[in-house]
Amino acid sequence: MIVKPRPLVAVLRIINSSPVDPRPMVAALHHNPTMIQTQPTAAELDAPSAARPLLLILVVLLGSIFFAAGHQWNVSLSETFSAAADEAGQIVAGGDTVRRVAFSAIAIIGLCLLACKAPTTRGLSRFSRSENGTVPFQKRQPWLGILVIAYLSWCLLSVIWAVHPSLTITRLAVLVFCCLGALGVARQLSAREICLLAVAISAAYVAVGVCTEVALGTFRPFSVDYRFAGTLHPNAQGAVCAVLCLGSFCLAVESPRRRAWLIALFVAGLAMLFITRSRTSLAALTAAMLALLTLRGSWRTRAIIGIALPWVLCACVLVILLFSIPAGEKLTGAVLMGRQDEAFLLSGRMPLWAELMPYVRDNLMLGHGYDGFWTSKNVQDISSIFDWTIPDAHSAYLDMVLGVGLIGAMLGLLVLACGVWMSAAQYKATGNVGYEFIFSLLVYGMLASLLESSFVLMTSFVSFMAACGLAHLAFYPESRRVGACTHANQQACEHVGASTHPTSDLRRDIKLVRSTHPTE
Repeated sequence: MIVKPRPLVAVLRIINSSPVDPRPMVAALHHNPTMIQTQPTAAELDAPSAARPLLLILVVLLGSIFFAAGHQWNVSLSETFSAAADEAGQIVAGGDTVRRVAFSAIAIIGLCLLACKAPTTRGLSRFSRSENGTVPFQKRQPWLGILVIAYLSWCLLSVIWAVHPSLTITRLAVLVFCCLGALGVARQLSAREICLLAVAISAAYVAVGVCTEVALGTFRPFSVDYRFAGTLHPNAQGAVCAVLCLGSFCLAVESPRRRAWLIALFVAGLAMLFITRSRTSLAALTAAMLALLTLRGSWRTRAIIGIALPWVLCACVLVILLFSIPAGEKLTGAVLMGRQDEAFLLSGRMPLWAELMPYVRDNLMLGHGYDGFWTSKNVQDISSIFDWTIPDAHSAYLDMVLGVGLIGAMLGLLVLACGVWMSAAQYKATGNVGYEFIFSLLVYGMLASLLESSFVLMTSFVSFMAACGLAHLAFYPESRRVGACTHANQQACEHVGASTHPTSDLRRDIKLVRSTHPTE
C-alpha cells in the first residue's frame, strides 16, 4: 500500500486554487525539496558563519583606522572640546599625515574587498514572504544607484568651478577613498553584518572613551556641567552612541540568545548619549526609534505614532504654558539637557547661518567646490567673529549648498530619501533586520544633518556606515547575491505566493516536504 505523503497533500492544498497544472511543480518538489528555502531562524542566525572571520578583521581594521583619523586622547581636558582656530586652519591647509594614511588604507581595504570573490548567499532565501503572505520576486531598483552616481559625478565636476581647486581635489580624494571602502564592505557583507560591524565598533569607541576619561580623571557623570566626550567632541560621541542604540535595538529582535546582552548595550548607549548632553543626537535618535516602531507596527500603531502622539505632546506643552505649571521649567531643563543657554539661538547656530548667507548667495547653484569653502582663511575669519572654533556650518545641508551648490544639495537629499524608501521596502519584503538598521540610520542622519555637518562629509565612522548601507542598497542588495531562480523554482514560488496560509503553516509544510519521502 502506498501512502501519499502529508507534505505533498499540504502543497496541493496550497496551490489548489491555481489555474496552472500543479503536477509538474509537485513532482519537482518531490524530487528536489531543497529548491524552496525559508528565512533563517534565530538559531541559524546565531550560529557561526563563514564570513565571521572577515567581519572580525573589518571590525579591527576599520575601527583602528577611524580611531586614528578622528579621535584624540586629550579631548576631555579641553573646555571647548575642539582645537583652536589657528590650529584648525593649519589642519585644513596642510592636512594631517595620520588622516592621509588612514583614508588611503580605507581605499586599499576597499579595493581588496572588491577584488575578492563575493559570497553567493548570505542567509536569505530565493524568495521572501511579505506580511500579507505573498512571495514577491524582488526586482532591482536602479534609481538609488543612478542618484548615487549622479551625486558623485556632480561632486567630481565641481573641481571645474571650484574657488580653491587644490583643496577641492584633496577633499574629493578623501571622498573617493571612502566610497571605495564602503563599496568593498557592501560587496562582502550582508546588511545584517553591516549592522553587526556598526555595533561592534561603536561599542568599542564608547568603552575606550569611558576608560580614557577615567584614566584622565575627567569622568564625572554626576557633575552639573559635565559632558561625556571620551576621545571625540560630545556631539560626535553622541552620534556614536546613537548608532550603538539603533544597531543593538535592531539585532535584539531576532537574536533570543543574545537579547539580554543587546538590551544591555542599548541601555548603556542611551545612558552615555544622555550624559553627552547632545540634544541633536538625542532628538534624532528618538525620531529614528519612532520610525522603527512605525515600520514594524500595524496601521493602528502608525496612526497612533503619526497622529495621536504629536497631538498629545502639543496639548501637554500648551497646558504647561497656559497655567504656568512650575514643573514646566524642570521639564524644559530636562528636554534641553541642562543647556538652556542660547537654546533659542540653537547654541549659536542661527547667528552663524546668518553670517554664511552672503557666501551662499555668491555661488547658489554651483557652490564653491566640494567641501572647498572651509579654507584656513575662512575658518579663521569666521571663528574670529564668534567665541568658538568653527570648522563647518553646523548643518550638513548648508555645507552641501556651500560646497556643491543647490543642485548638488538636492541630489544628495534625493540619495538619502531614496535610501530610506528602499531600505524600508527591503525590510518589508525580507524581514532582514540589517535593512531595518540601514533605514533607522538614514532617518537619524537626515534629521541630525539639520544641526550637524559630519554625516555627509564621509570622514567619520557614522557617515561611513551610512555610506556602506547606501552602497549595499544601490549595488549589492540581498536579492542580487542569490543565484537566479530556475523556471521550475519560480513557478513553485508563484504558486506558493498565491496562498493565504499563515507563514508558520507554510514553513511547516515546506519543512515536511524536505524531510518526508514516499514509503510503502
